[in-house]
Amino acid sequence: MTDPGMQTRVRLTCHGRVQGVGLRPFVHRLATDLGLTGWVANTPGGVIVEVQGAEAAVTRFDRELPGIPPPARIERLRREERPLEQESAFVIAASQTIDPAAAAIAPDLATCPACRAELFDPAARRYRYPFTTCSHCGPRWSILQRLPFDRVHTAMARFALCRDCRAEYADPADRRFHAQTLACPACGPRLAWHDAAGRPGPLGDAALAQAIVTLRAGGIVAVKGVGGIHLLVDARDGPAVARLRARKARPAKPLAVMFPDLAQLRRSCDVSMAEAALLQSALAPIVLLARRADDPLCAALAPGLDRLGALLPYSPLHHLLLETLGFPVVATSANRSGAPLCFDNDHALTALQGIAEGFLLHDRPIVRPVEDSVAQVFEGETMMLRLGRGRVPEELRLPRPVMPVLGVGGQWKNGLAVTVADRLVVGGYRGDLDHPEAQTAWAQECMTLPALFGLAPQRLACDLHPDYVPTRLATAQAEREGLALIAVQHHHAHLAAAVLEAALPDPLLGVVWDGTGLGTDRTVWGGELLAWEAGRARRVGTLIPFQLPGGDAAMGDPRRTALGVLAALGEPLDGAWASRLGFEVQTLRVLGRMLETGAGCVTTTSAGRLFDAMAALLGRTDPVTYEGEAAMALETLARSWRGAAAPYAVSCVADGAGLIHMDWRMALRAALADRQAGKSTAAIAAHWHLSLAALIAQAVARLDTETVVLTGGCFQNTLLLGHTVRLLRGQGRRVFWPQRLPVNDGALAAGQAALAAGVWEEG
Repeated sequence: MTDPGMQTRVRLTCHGRVQGVGLRPFVHRLATDLGLTGWVANTPGGVIVEVQGAEAAVTRFDRELPGIPPPARIERLRREERPLEQESAFVIAASQTIDPAAAAIAPDLATCPACRAELFDPAARRYRYPFTTCSHCGPRWSILQRLPFDRVHTAMARFALCRDCRAEYADPADRRFHAQTLACPACGPRLAWHDAAGRPGPLGDAALAQAIVTLRAGGIVAVKGVGGIHLLVDARDGPAVARLRARKARPAKPLAVMFPDLAQLRRSCDVSMAEAALLQSALAPIVLLARRADDPLCAALAPGLDRLGALLPYSPLHHLLLETLGFPVVATSANRSGAPLCFDNDHALTALQGIAEGFLLHDRPIVRPVEDSVAQVFEGETMMLRLGRGRVPEELRLPRPVMPVLGVGGQWKNGLAVTVADRLVVGGYRGDLDHPEAQTAWAQECMTLPALFGLAPQRLACDLHPDYVPTRLATAQAEREGLALIAVQHHHAHLAAAVLEAALPDPLLGVVWDGTGLGTDRTVWGGELLAWEAGRARRVGTLIPFQLPGGDAAMGDPRRTALGVLAALGEPLDGAWASRLGFEVQTLRVLGRMLETGAGCVTTTSAGRLFDAMAALLGRTDPVTYEGEAAMALETLARSWRGAAAPYAVSCVADGAGLIHMDWRMALRAALADRQAGKSTAAIAAHWHLSLAALIAQAVARLDTETVVLTGGCFQNTLLLGHTVRLLRGQGRRVFWPQRLPVNDGALAAGQAALAAGVWEEG
């Protein structure tokens, strides 16, 4: 029993996501409400709080402190008794010199309800001010220049606070108390309009009005947001969307759509409670949603697909735009195909010439460009597909401190990761690295991400494939700087990232299915079973291999992959197949000869290419224009089947070395027979998904490992994932899949860095 009259003093040291998320103002209000004295400060050892007062009040403070609202997260809390001191108030002390390696950084946060209400309140001082923020919302990562997260270390340093803002900053009762991003129309950033030629025009409200006029007229407007610039256009206007696609050279890849509110979004998509909560959260990502059959928006937003990437306004500027427009807009990254996201005003005015028909920009610099996050909901839980605004930087706790290692990621869906003492920090999505500008931006972040934490990497970790851009550039850097370079096999990195995220104990089994990853035998892997123990991955199963005529050319032409799987069946590649797949007879003859001799072919076990092949065999014979296009179309086709579905026959056979060979060929023969018999292509696609899940389950049944991890890009397919999870749970297995990190190649850098740093080695 605590003595209500007894005085006590405690020190609480907080570690986790505790900077730039309103922790110090939260602590101040809580302590003041409880009548406690003391102080709170950012220090080299974390955020430290000392409180003094009645023992009952201090006990209540202890209990309520971990309840700070997200995205703040206190991961570790150390409590110490301290001697009483003479003081009369609770204060926020000046930040001490911060050890960057000990700092956890907040992501950019969507507009909070209080700021949104103020934005549309005519009596409020910030009525219709596009840069309204408080201690609970606004930019963080995208404006950070160095640590700690104080105004002088951010892009807001150039905006001196006016008298009214200074008063709010100093008022413990105000939600802007110690808010580093606060501003108002008198002292903060402002909007500026530029026409299609880049000529400057009106400022402030007039600039916003001009953007609205242009969008209502069907124009394409480049709008600078929190972490970069979007291209916006009316999502109802088919010709306008087609014009945007043509100018961006993006013929079919899905376009994200920003809706004014949840009610309008529900007219286009089915939205579950979990999806609605995610859309309206501080993360505010693009969420993949089931598209309604009666969706009034134009079909060109996601051609051939049954899901739409949707998001709600997440910044004051977006709220003002969408509230006034009253209709949904395409909100896609402002760049030309393959180039990185535009985020700098001057660069955008040049790079987007001929695409945008107007520019709505502002003078708050973006220090760290960041794309929108992309997520989906599976079994009621968020599953991240792209790390960006709202989730960057993502942090995973390591079992012990390790040396600083930079993981440079893969060729596609690239992202970086760095080990920082006992944490692994994952940076934002960098995209594909074929474009020279993308490579330059990637190289820049290779320097700035470790430097933010005061680190110089001792090792670089890359993919095993020598021709990947990050591998080549990391090799050159390692040679220049005398660093160790660790090449990590692609699928080992996938599994390591998933194991680290879930903190799973040994032993376990990884099912790693994706499109392309160079194997240790120098063939192209992509349908692997890996036994995992103590940081070691051992290949224990694989899909039956087949040939890809032309190698990389087959990635862009699923018809070639279809020929490879047909050849694996011993199917004669005659004129009938030329007609079905749309080949010229002479072309088919050449490709058939390549498959007979092996000349110009690549051997693969890729599950992703099996999906491509089936898509082509069921009639989708067009070249792909983006990664996963054919497989996503096949998934959509399978989901359209409303009848009963069962797997085709599959089998698994172990060779003399114990390697399990997962044989898909019987299932393919059955699918071809159904196709020949005129069975519905939707039914065949549904059977095919079930068959591959059954193949995984049959292979896993041969092993006695209780825990199974599903990872790799194929498991973005929630139809495959759902079937596989159900079958494995039916065997009594514990099944995990990535949620915080992407299941696709966006997690490779995390796995590379963890393995190269020796996370699983004994310290």
